[in-house]
Amino acid sequence: MSPRLVEDSFCPHCKAALPEPKPRVCPQCAGSLQQRYLKAGCLTSAPKLLLVSLGLAWLVRELWT
Repeated sequence: MSPRLVEDSFCPHCKAALPEPKPRVCPQCAGSLQQRYLKAGCLTSAPKLLLVSLGLAWLVRELWT
C-alpha cells in the first residue's frame, strides 16, 4: 500500500518546491511529507457516529413502544 502524501506541491515545513514524483521526505529540510492522520470526515469519525446513531435509534424505539 502506498503512503498518503501531502497534496501540495511545496513542503509544509520549509515551503520548498517539491519534485515529481513526490518523495516521502523533503529534499531540502528532510521533513516528512506523509500524512499522519486521516482527514476529517473519513473513517476517524465513522465509529463514533455509528455508535451514537445506534444508541439514539434504540432509545427512540424503547420510548415509543
